[in-house]
Amino acid sequence: MDTKLITKNLKTHWAGKKILFKESVDSTNSWASQCLEKEPRGTIFLAGFQTAGHGRMKRGWESPAGKNILLSLIDKPPGDEGRTHQLTLVAGIGFASGLASLFPKLSLGLKWPNDIVVSGKKLGGILCEFDPKPGKVVIGVGLNVNAGKNDFSAEVQKIATSLSIETGKSSPLEPLIAACLNGYETWREESEDRRRRDRDRGDRRGARRQRFSHRQSIGEKTDRHHRRCESSLNCPYVCKSVCLYVNFLDIRT
Repeated sequence: MDTKLITKNLKTHWAGKKILFKESVDSTNSWASQCLEKEPRGTIFLAGFQTAGHGRMKRGWESPAGKNILLSLIDKPPGDEGRTHQLTLVAGIGFASGLASLFPKLSLGLKWPNDIVVSGKKLGGILCEFDPKPGKVVIGVGLNVNAGKNDFSAEVQKIATSLSIETGKSSPLEPLIAACLNGYETWREESEDRRRRDRDRGDRRGARRQRFSHRQSIGEKTDRHHRRCESSLNCPYVCKSVCLYVNFLDIRT
């Protein structure tokens, strides 16, 4: 992994300004969590292989050594601990938009609540974890880049894909990582700007008039819609759900 090549392609102000790499770790999220006290916002933890990689609900994450993107990013929470889950969608949109800038012909999308998909199959996953002591968030992202079908177990082959499978060619990891970080910071900063504008003008866009149930108003509705449209990034409903998160409205679970 050439971290200097990543830095060369970055257009960010804080995301990825410090990049740490190890050939093998138990998981990048665990590694990042151990460094929250000393490392600043935007620090990236990259690994070539994970011995105990996992996603939501501790489900295992399969990834052959050196073929995929395995990273964790330190960020600050969007307001308070209760809103940490909002960064899952921000990261999903940001990383997907970064990939779309390099692969405009791919049918990239999001699947509720934390998957990046291509043509209905899982390309990547996101795991956000908040540590209240330092008051920081670790955002873990796994993206299948150069893995082939035989790199996945029979069970995972049914639901997962990779960029090489979809495009028929391998891709260097460094430019992809930089593009994803560029996309993430762009969406993250836009969301912060909107939150500040809304706060300054006292506009919560109706959130004060109605308290939404996270599961009913966000989860169930997007689940129903996503089953119909496969969560295309161009889908108007996804844009609306992104607005609910990215604008950091006063949504309570």
